Amino acid sequence: MEAFNDYFGGGFSGLILQEIREYRSLAYSAGGNFSSPKNAGSPTNFIGYVGTQADKTITAMETFNGLIRDMPVKPERIDMIRDHLQLSALTKRPNFRGLASTVERWKKQGYDVDPMLVNMPAYKNITWDTVKEYYKTNIKDKPVVYMIVGDKRNIKMDELKQFGKIIEIKEKNLFTK
Repeated sequence: MEAFNDYFGGGFSGLILQEIREYRSLAYSAGGNFSSPKNAGSPTNFIGYVGTQADKTITAMETFNGLIRDMPVKPERIDMIRDHLQLSALTKRPNFRGLASTVERWKKQGYDVDPMLVNMPAYKNITWDTVKEYYKTNIKDKPVVYMIVGDKRNIKMDELKQFGKIIEIKEKNLFTK
């Protein structure tokens, strides 16, 4: 999961930000990742986001959907991902005030020791196939839900239908004042 997150949504070197913001100038911000489940054995989900102008919504969604449905293959990035995961694991330490809650979270996630000790050997052995298989198993051809927050008068609503059924939610039901 972490190798996939680094490749697909990992900051400035992640595919989402590069493809949507850097290469195409479709968004102010973009990203996404799988979150670690709070409890061992619980499901996880992928959450992605694109912060864009209303007039670029459809193109940004088409691009984002394209990344999800047919992930670009860039195996030359695997060394960078492997190095990043290893170095991050070595430098991530809870501070003394958060140590107790961090250890408690690790226990809920199924770890008896610092996850770095468990994950480091796996990080050293990550290959492009690790990322590719995670994508095939967890994202490719899976159901997707898109949420758009914005003024529908500025979005081509008829073009949104290509992404599935549209359910409109009133602002008063979404936000509290």
